[in-house]
Amino acid sequence: MVNTKGISYLKIQYVKDDKFEIRDHGSYTQDQKEVDFEVEYLEEYITAVTISWTLTSTEPQVMVIVLLTSYSRSEVLGIPWIAIASSTC
Repeated sequence: MVNTKGISYLKIQYVKDDKFEIRDHGSYTQDQKEVDFEVEYLEEYITAVTISWTLTSTEPQVMVIVLLTSYSRSEVLGIPWIAIASSTC
């Protein structure tokens, strides 16, 4: 889940041993927008994950997660302008 402060909640859904699994991390708030990224399983898989974060108050805050797949497809989750600024530095 994304809001103007970055990513505060991550939900991962996958199949393991023919069972549907869900993993949650972070805290959900009302001002978040859900963003989906789906991998074309069995053919495609995630090959790299890049995370940009910052300190807000005393807690680290994830701003951007970039996923790269075996199909050379990438998805920017979070605040896109931060990913662009980070990649040009």
